Amino acid sequence: MNFIKKINKYLVEHYPLIWNTRLVWMLGIALLLHVTFFIVGYNYVNTQEDIVAVTNLESFYYDTSVVFVAILLSIIILLVWIIYYLQNNAFKNLYTLKKDTLFTQFCVIFFIFFINTSQFYSFNAGLKLKIKNKFDWQEIDTDIKEFNKLSLFLLQTKSDYNIDNKKYPAPFPLEYSSVIYKHYKNHDISIDTTKSNFYHNNYYYQFYKLDKKRILEDSKKTNLVINKRNNFKYRTVFDVFKYKNLIDGSLLNYSKELYSYGQDSTDSKNRLKFYETLLNKKDEKEIEKTILPFFDLAKKYHVKHNLNKKDWLYLINTKNDYVLIERILNFKPGIEDKERFKSDYYRVVPKYDTVSLAKRKKKELFFLRNDPLTEDGKSAIVRRTEREYFSKIPYCDLGRLDIFFKNVHEAYNSNPSIKILYALIIITFIVSLLLFLFKLTNIKTLLLSFVSGSILLIIILLLIEYVSSYKQNYRNTSFLEICSFLLIGISITIASIISFIRRWKKLITAILFSLTLFIIPLLLVAMISLYEKYERSKYLYQDFHKNTFLIWFDAYGFWVVIGIWLLSIGLYTIPIRKWKGLPE
Repeated sequence: MNFIKKINKYLVEHYPLIWNTRLVWMLGIALLLHVTFFIVGYNYVNTQEDIVAVTNLESFYYDTSVVFVAILLSIIILLVWIIYYLQNNAFKNLYTLKKDTLFTQFCVIFFIFFINTSQFYSFNAGLKLKIKNKFDWQEIDTDIKEFNKLSLFLLQTKSDYNIDNKKYPAPFPLEYSSVIYKHYKNHDISIDTTKSNFYHNNYYYQFYKLDKKRILEDSKKTNLVINKRNNFKYRTVFDVFKYKNLIDGSLLNYSKELYSYGQDSTDSKNRLKFYETLLNKKDEKEIEKTILPFFDLAKKYHVKHNLNKKDWLYLINTKNDYVLIERILNFKPGIEDKERFKSDYYRVVPKYDTVSLAKRKKKELFFLRNDPLTEDGKSAIVRRTEREYFSKIPYCDLGRLDIFFKNVHEAYNSNPSIKILYALIIITFIVSLLLFLFKLTNIKTLLLSFVSGSILLIIILLLIEYVSSYKQNYRNTSFLEICSFLLIGISITIASIISFIRRWKKLITAILFSLTLFIIPLLLVAMISLYEKYERSKYLYQDFHKNTFLIWFDAYGFWVVIGIWLLSIGLYTIPIRKWKGLPE
């Protein structure tokens, strides 16, 4: 206790502002709090199952009880601090203050609020460090590439094997239109019957590429919506008749990237080249060699499955252009599922019966002698086929493996969402400003400022409603909202400046500058929004492209607004010193 008293005595004598705001002690408490949350974050995950508990790393904090503990601790700490902070008020007691004292005091308040409400960053840093220590990204990246190669053979989603997914060889990828045969001669169809097309399974198909650049240019000129019934002149049609057997689904059409985390366009090109080379060989032993790593990967990443090489290779169907026979379920089938699916999974196998030729009619002997005979020539070996059902319905449940890869990739390659930082800064700024205004004025002024702000909002809404009803054809209500707010906001700001100069009543001046300090950042955002709407109005039939200033503002506008907001607070603290000494 003597140590604390000595520090407080030194601070009150040499640094009264630091003593009054308890900055030293609040820094110490905040440091302890952040270290605690870093340790909690570090110990929050240990296994793959822990990491896939939520969809992203931020959710470990915001979607669990951690955030509630953090909020409660922050509230308790800040409430205790506010009690001590409000005990002394040199400003209200008309003590002599330096010019920059009030502004510095606001900055200290903001800093104390921010460091005592930003435990998320320490928690997130500890969480990411633990993940990095437990899992090597280079190793996982290699495994992701292997999973992406193997995904071709997982056969889980039939639509992934449709021909509209085909990306190799040239001229694929292509678009196509189809029409049922009885409508083929109609004029209002989606196929240009004067160009190459073919018939398959009761439908006519036409494959083509669209000149999208020309479509865009024409749509801008004529405002015409281009669809499959009026795009014939933009088509380059290709004859792909030799691929018609792939329309019903084939491994040769597959191009999906199962996991994209950490992968780039080069990886995608290499994977498609791998598919093309491997499948063109039609070598079952080569494919068997390719799928073998799956079993080790499944064990490593706890993938639930019951795949075996024999059934899996049969479903891959190397003997018939890899035409899709049946999919592999992406869930473990229950009892009802087994009854529903068991008849779909079978292979057609040859069976041989020995049939005696004795006492056969001439017609029977004629057909039986076409089959191989036994060595004694008395019997024929007759070949037939029958269904051999799989002993198990094949399934492969990848579970939440994609979330695991995503979260590990996030731990190595991303920073916390900038939106969280923006939200935290704005909330901290508002709370700090409320406390600062309470320190300068009183609760009566703050409450009256809130009532005044509410009345102004009602006036703006009524003004918009009135103008909208007066001009019935005017639909751009957002433009009215911005203009109404700008008109009233600028009027209040000017009135607050005049109130200081003309020395209006103390209460009115306090309400005006309290409102102004909250209105200023909103005015900036409103003016930029109005400017952007003006720019958009120039692009009636064209795509809107932001100009250099708007692009720059998207990148740095938040910090510009915060900086101007902070500057406005600093400017208003100068006349406030004289305002306090005025009579009521």
